[in-house]
Amino acid sequence: MSASIGTDGNTNANINKSIANQELYNSNKTSVRADMKQFEDEVYKLEDEINTSSRKVGK
Repeated sequence: MSASIGTDGNTNANINKSIANQELYNSNKTSVRADMKQFEDEVYKLEDEINTSSRKVGK
């Protein structure tokens, strides 16, 4: 998993996920998907913080 977050507050985050071992993923889907959700939640949290900060600076 990786993410790119713009620092200007004007762009959305770009989240990428890649599965390197399909068999391992299939046997651990529940925990992998929980990890993916946690990763996405953290990315969105940072994105929101950047958007909030950039609005305050622009005022």
